[in-house]
Amino acid sequence: MIDYGKPIRTFHKNLLRHGIQLSVEDGRLQVSGNTVSLSPAYREEIIKRAGLLVEILAKGKLGGGE
Repeated sequence: MIDYGKPIRTFHKNLLRHGIQLSVEDGRLQVSGNTVSLSPAYREEIIKRAGLLVEILAKGKLGGGE
């Protein structure tokens, strides 16, 4: 079972605050928006969490405004 809990939601909210949008196209995570503001640490975390983010976004568990 996927954990739709606070850590991934907090991570997603922080990305949104920095103007980063996440979407899924053809089963792959797409990152758009103000990507120049992403620190190397955030880039690494997006890569680490890509599978979980894709699964959650595809199921509609993370909304754009959450």
